[in-house]
Amino acid sequence: MKILIVDDHSLFIQGISVLLTQSFSHIGLQIEAHEQVDAAFSTLSHDNNVDIVLSDIYMPTYKDKTLLELLIDNAIMTPVLLVSATDDKCLIKRFLDLGAAGFVHKSGKSGELKLAIEEVIATGSYLNPELQRELLALPETVHKSLSARQKEVLSYMADGLSNKEIGARMGVTESTIKTHVSALFDVFRASNRMECMLNAKKMGII
Repeated sequence: MKILIVDDHSLFIQGISVLLTQSFSHIGLQIEAHEQVDAAFSTLSHDNNVDIVLSDIYMPTYKDKTLLELLIDNAIMTPVLLVSATDDKCLIKRFLDLGAAGFVHKSGKSGELKLAIEEVIATGSYLNPELQRELLALPETVHKSLSARQKEVLSYMADGLSNKEIGARMGVTESTIKTHVSALFDVFRASNRMECMLNAKKMGII
């Protein structure tokens, strides 16, 4: 297995190289590292033997593009696992939406990095369950997950209309509205209308 590390901190590269060598001592492991995006991109453009890239998020761009964007633009399919100290969930989601295979926090346990690498190589992606829940709770994620009908129902709920009144406005049965309301309770992790409205307001959805 060949791993390419991309990070602009040489001490981190040294430390993670030792960790990876220990974690994958049972197999033949090759490690290459670069502190610049252009050098990493050059390697990936000419070396088809790299199995996975471990890259920090906060790397200087090359030609105004991140390494991930360069790989996508040039149809280089080597998976990129983000290994970063950032806690910015919106930034993590943006990189995942761009095509990153997963994310591991630099403060995480060494076992998680090994698991993440194995999962990405085997299945193409990795996210720990806690981060998955946090990303799903982001306002932009929640907003995109709502159907047009659910957004309409939510708007009427915010106006204080009952299920029967909403059904009359939308030209559907009260039972249909109850189904939408129940789904909204699940989305906003609420047990009643007031909690649903409060959570939706906190997220800036209404």
